[in-house]
Amino acid sequence: MRKELSAIVGGIRPVDEETSFIGAKSANETHHYVERDRLVTLKALQNAIYPVLEKYLNRNNCHSVLEVGCGTGFFSRWLAPQWLQGQLVSLEINPAALKEASKLFPNGNLLWASVYRLPVGNEKLDAIIGLSSFDSLLFLTKALKEAHRSLKPGGKIILFQDLSTELYYENGEDKSSIGANFASIERYHKDLITDLEERNFHILEGNENCLEAIAVESVEDIESRVDADIPRRNYPIFVGCDRGYSFPVLSKTNMKESGYKKSDIEEWLDTTSLDKIEGTFRSQLSFVEQEAGAGEVIEWVRIRYLVAESI
Repeated sequence: MRKELSAIVGGIRPVDEETSFIGAKSANETHHYVERDRLVTLKALQNAIYPVLEKYLNRNNCHSVLEVGCGTGFFSRWLAPQWLQGQLVSLEINPAALKEASKLFPNGNLLWASVYRLPVGNEKLDAIIGLSSFDSLLFLTKALKEAHRSLKPGGKIILFQDLSTELYYENGEDKSSIGANFASIERYHKDLITDLEERNFHILEGNENCLEAIAVESVEDIESRVDADIPRRNYPIFVGCDRGYSFPVLSKTNMKESGYKKSDIEEWLDTTSLDKIEGTFRSQLSFVEQEAGAGEVIEWVRIRYLVAESI
């Protein structure tokens, strides 16, 4: 609501924001960098998200699911279980991103539309899903009102947030810092809870806890899906992503992508033990207990999420 009030005071209307989304020329470049980072920790990300989808979406009685803000289709291509893909329609307002999604996922059900004016009848959807998409909306309450209108009674809205959110940085914050990344997500998360409850949603899960998951893969498995340059070591190496901040990014990096040079990554890996990493992150999971050896990568993710029910 805070962002919406600021926009209204500034004379910005939903149609103005829609126009900016449609005309965003750098959208595909941004999606490309985000996708590469996500693909490095993909198995851990799947381990975090799959159980939530299995718990709240009945695969035998879930026929109409809408993904909002699909970008180039990362969720439908990599995170939607096979049983969900047939019921999933992915919505995006940026034409360039949607065109790229159609190339990458030619069998996907894609829809060019705005979240502020969903082309769906009243009480038609079983669920709405968003992967780091609702956080970019100035008029969040308007979007949630549309979501509530479109969902069947008892329908679910499931929102995952694995990226820092541009709208929720405070003036003067260093956007490259760990603290600012975390703070932006936490501010958005609190606003989202309030706005959902005010729009007749009941929070079922995620108001306090983060999703956290871990996985072990070989370097070759990761490099098979992403253009990566992962150092080989005679011990397991580590990659983590905590609410939008990567520790470190192991794809082919340059300063623009990650802030880490390849030499910095290798030095970091050579001088940092898994015990130290675990303490730094204060994770609820144990990295040192993972059965991993030479040539393998321990992946770890922690993301914010919310599951709410339409009432």
